[in-house]
Amino acid sequence: MKKVVLLLLLLLLPIALAKTDTFVIQKGESHQFYGKNITLLGTNEKQGSVLLCINNEKRIQTGDKEEKGLFIELRGVKENYTIIKASYDCKGSACECTSSCKNDKCFDVKDMCEEDNDCDDDNPLTIDTCEGIPKVCSYVPKPALECTQNADCNDNLICTENLCINNKCSFKPILDCTATPEKESSAQKIFVILLISIAAIIFVLWRFKAFKERAKA
Repeated sequence: MKKVVLLLLLLLLPIALAKTDTFVIQKGESHQFYGKNITLLGTNEKQGSVLLCINNEKRIQTGDKEEKGLFIELRGVKENYTIIKASYDCKGSACECTSSCKNDKCFDVKDMCEEDNDCDDDNPLTIDTCEGIPKVCSYVPKPALECTQNADCNDNLICTENLCINNKCSFKPILDCTATPEKESSAQKIFVILLISIAAIIFVLWRFKAFKERAKA
């Protein structure tokens, strides 16, 4: 009996000494845990699975899983967040976050940023922010503008149709719409031609007046 108890203690001792933490993590956010940087890249609430990036390595997880000494238990998977219980048996420097804790390789380089000004999708209908660890660009749709008529809606884009539907602004892309520079170039040409025509008329009138004055003399 004593041998059985001793064997159980030996089996449970590593678990008891392991570092343990339970935390809520939002999509796009990271949680540093004793030498491990855990980033939630995505969730699937229906399947109860998540896409994680742990020290620059992606892994899809459904249920409980142990990998490289890190045991992760999913306590709840929602649309934009999940609840995780993590256990990691580490000692000394292995419990510290170093350069290996960066998860930048799990993200597209073009989405990496330092501040909000680094993020610009050229869409006036989104709020562009730089957030998370590591910092990546986030583009959140702006709340729909209230309106009473189409004239109340204007996104300053030539290739969209500004509509007021159910007192909310809607911007519908116009099919086969050409880029704005071509339209601007055409307008500029017309303006230049108009200026030249006016100048020519003034010159002709001036010459005609001068001719009449010389004829009277």
